[in-house]
Amino acid sequence: MSSSQSRVRAADVASVSGKAPSCSSCRLVPKEGEHYLVCKRCKRAAYCSQACQQDDWESHSLPCSDVAYNTERVRTIRVASQSTTTADASPAESRLHLLEHFADAHKRIVQQILPVATHHREECGAFDYSGEYVVIKLSYRDDCGGDPSRSYRVHSAEFRPQSVTCERYPHLRGRIEQWYGLKAGEYQARKCFLGFVHILWVTDDDDFMVWQALPDYEVSPLQASAMRQADGSDWLAPLRWAAENGFVYRHPRPGFPFPLMGYLKKKGVGWQWQPFSHAQLVAMGSDGVALL
Repeated sequence: MSSSQSRVRAADVASVSGKAPSCSSCRLVPKEGEHYLVCKRCKRAAYCSQACQQDDWESHSLPCSDVAYNTERVRTIRVASQSTTTADASPAESRLHLLEHFADAHKRIVQQILPVATHHREECGAFDYSGEYVVIKLSYRDDCGGDPSRSYRVHSAEFRPQSVTCERYPHLRGRIEQWYGLKAGEYQARKCFLGFVHILWVTDDDDFMVWQALPDYEVSPLQASAMRQADGSDWLAPLRWAAENGFVYRHPRPGFPFPLMGYLKKKGVGWQWQPFSHAQLVAMGSDGVALL
């Protein structure tokens, strides 16, 4: 890969910018010697022109501010570690990188347990999609072997009012309203859409945070009946179990109707998702099919 191609383009950071680039040029491979404009704040998104960058800013500004917050935390941790005699066993940059991939690896299982979480929350009053965050508290695991899916231990979760959350993280002010303005039109046309649940993955040790906005939908009458009968107080248990064991749910290919359970396998310098085979599932005590 040439130096011009090593720059991250807007087309490659849909998960960072929050939307696909509107400019067709950003979908093209850079020509030899061509350089894209890189976001000066987060250094993660690049654009073929200033007009393209301005067009994407409304959406990109949300995750960009999160990157800026975490980058400042890394600087603070680095300065603090230099003033102590104990060497940092795992660099802060590495822990942050693992956290970002941990949240991405487990967002599908969180998506599935959201109805249980919001239903359980209704015992204390209806969940407020426009004014609440779900804060998931984590701690780093130094025995994860670099596997992002096992890099953090899930401790607890709480429903936190937006006002309280923004006191702790000022850059989140207006986040819920801005995201709704960007995405509501797209999702309101979908059947049974209730709203977005805003998730904050927060680490106890480094105080890093990763934000996600996941859509929530009405459940079927059968599911609603089951949730009323079940004890939803430990709705976080499936996520805790998946993170402890490194189980990752993903769709094996585009258009596949449901996610399958798998794991991350080391490949080169990165990690690649692999679905469990029938034999592996049987050996784990399953009936040979692990669906989410």
